[in-house]
Amino acid sequence: YSEFADYEVDIAIPDGWTVGATGKGEVSEGVWHYEQRAVHDFVFCAMPGPVDTRFTHTLPGGETVDVQLLTPVEYDLQIERAKRTLVVGLDRTATSLFPYPYDTLTVVMPPHNAGGLFPVEYSTLFFNLPVDPLFDRYGMDNVRLPESVLLHEFMHQYFQGIVASNETAEAFLDEGFTDYWASRILSEDLGGTGAIFGHTIDDTRLAQKQLDDRLVEAARKRPTYMYYDGRWGTQSYRRMRTILVTGERVFGEDFDRFMRSYARQYRFRHPDDEDMFEVARLQGSPRLARFLREAMSRSSPPDPKIDGVKSKKWDPPTGRDFSDEDDQDHLADWMGDNNAQVVRSGFANEKRSVAGDVEIVALKVVTTGDAGAGEDPGDLYRSDVRIYTDDLAQVPFTVLFTFDDGTVLRDQWQGPGTWRAWRIVRRAKLTEVRLDPEQLLAIDADPVNNGWRAEPVDGLTEDWSAWLGALTSTLAQNACWWL
Repeated sequence: YSEFADYEVDIAIPDGWTVGATGKGEVSEGVWHYEQRAVHDFVFCAMPGPVDTRFTHTLPGGETVDVQLLTPVEYDLQIERAKRTLVVGLDRTATSLFPYPYDTLTVVMPPHNAGGLFPVEYSTLFFNLPVDPLFDRYGMDNVRLPESVLLHEFMHQYFQGIVASNETAEAFLDEGFTDYWASRILSEDLGGTGAIFGHTIDDTRLAQKQLDDRLVEAARKRPTYMYYDGRWGTQSYRRMRTILVTGERVFGEDFDRFMRSYARQYRFRHPDDEDMFEVARLQGSPRLARFLREAMSRSSPPDPKIDGVKSKKWDPPTGRDFSDEDDQDHLADWMGDNNAQVVRSGFANEKRSVAGDVEIVALKVVTTGDAGAGEDPGDLYRSDVRIYTDDLAQVPFTVLFTFDDGTVLRDQWQGPGTWRAWRIVRRAKLTEVRLDPEQLLAIDADPVNNGWRAEPVDGLTEDWSAWLGALTSTLAQNACWWL
């Protein structure tokens, strides 16, 4: 984060060494002369005898970029992977954000024993993950960690190098946006993060698992280095990424338009979070801006969850006799097989207060079941469900109710409130409840508690057994290589 300037630098190095630096360079009598306009820093590296790979890539709009890859000789197997990833990144950012504005891009892939160089980003040059033969071995050859890190460092060219927000005060505007775009490009254009021994890696879910209870203050806090308990990394990288992923999933085209407008409008301008909110409001939608402000200003990540479920045969109220079948039919007609009594908690804050209420709501039928199926067909069951929404006001909620006759009902809502409850009386027993079934809410700190089943699923424990077996096998194999 600095003012932009034009650089001219002369570098003298020993014979046989190769140089990579910010900008375009020419050598004369052993001295390299580099020039670059409109950057906020300059860096160079020199190394003896690397594989120096160069190519020119044409962007979708016709602009060209001269790319240089510096790789240790013994790890040249990673060059093609790096080239492909860079081309994908350059093309995607040209269409989704704006074309890379410089003439050159240099990537240095240091050996594993030079890990102190990784990961570092500078204008038109960055250091990638130290390459290692491990990523070419069975079981790890489909793990796209080198691609993931390369895309992350490349995206710094945009949000650290060109948009150039204040890294010290608001690292989330760089690291969070960079982490988000690296993950999105990897997922949409390169097939995802890959798999370990056949198990797909979901890096957004991994990011969610880091949203722990030590995140006790707003993500947009300043300065970055003063987050509680040293949690600046999780706040700036993972939490901000999950907020942006949620924005993408919920707001779709509005979110993409906001992202493109923000990046283009604030090239070389050093925006802060209020600038970002304003672009979201004007170019995305007011609700998107309210969501971003709400999610980033909370003292901790939200954890909406299923807070209680009961489903049992219906007992008539004291003093009432519903043993007669006609009376049961009358009750079912009044409630309706697809209706629910919904209790809304209401809310209060410093600006306004809304009272809670109760009403009969018609639930949407997703799947029509068999009236003769179920544990006790013909018997009335009362099912009570309560969901804690953690005061999220700007995102839509969806809940699915599945009954033992095969019927699936859905309710959707949006708005402030701490909790919401349903009472459903119908001739089938509730067997499953799912909150956020489409997994739109990546900001959810613990998505595991978004589901309830009357009977457990064996597949989860079997899956964990496979994961543990794969981990043990990997550790043992690596120990053999090391020995």
